[in-house]
Amino acid sequence: MKVKYEDKEEMMDILKDQTVRDLKKLLQNFCGLPSNKIKIFEYKPDYNQLDQLRSNIRSLHSYRWTEMDEIHIYPTETYVSPNLSVHICEVHAKD
Repeated sequence: MKVKYEDKEEMMDILKDQTVRDLKKLLQNFCGLPSNKIKIFEYKPDYNQLDQLRSNIRSLHSYRWTEMDEIHIYPTETYVSPNLSVHICEVHAKD
């Protein structure tokens, strides 16, 4: 399955019997982010839409991915709308 983060792209063998949490741990080496700072989205090209994998305990086989589907990774502070718009949200500390 194709995995994308920023300008990086790599084909990876993703085991479908793991959970979203397990996948985040696997992907932290690829993107350089700790697993608790990763948002994972599935991209289905036939729908041209991103859907976030929200439940850390959900099994990956339940997503029914195909060869054409992709995984997109974003930092947690990134807002991604389903129509593929990506916005970096800046967090400002209160004085």
